[in-house]
Amino acid sequence: MTVEGDSGAPKDPFKDAKPGKEDEALAALQNEIQDIKNDRNEERFLLVTIIIVLVDALIFAHMENWAGAIVIGVIEIFAIAVLARRWRIEEIPQILSKFLDRTADKINPRDSG
Repeated sequence: MTVEGDSGAPKDPFKDAKPGKEDEALAALQNEIQDIKNDRNEERFLLVTIIIVLVDALIFAHMENWAGAIVIGVIEIFAIAVLARRWRIEEIPQILSKFLDRTADKINPRDSG
């Protein structure tokens, strides 16, 4: 449905429409749904992390050396970072970034002068 304006060009009838109570309720429901999705993603992430820690505890207890545990741990850290990013868990990439910056500074200290 188009309405012609004074210039003969089509006029958008919804251009000047103001949001009503229905629009506000819809926006509130959409925000609530997004919050629920975020909470579910956080719960899934915690569940996966707990399972990884428990499986690691069982496996690492029977390993003869720590080299395998270190390699598996590094691979798991990257896997957890990917999961966190995919599930939009913002805290994990920030924590990993800080940890890696500190570790890099300890391994290769920057010149201060």
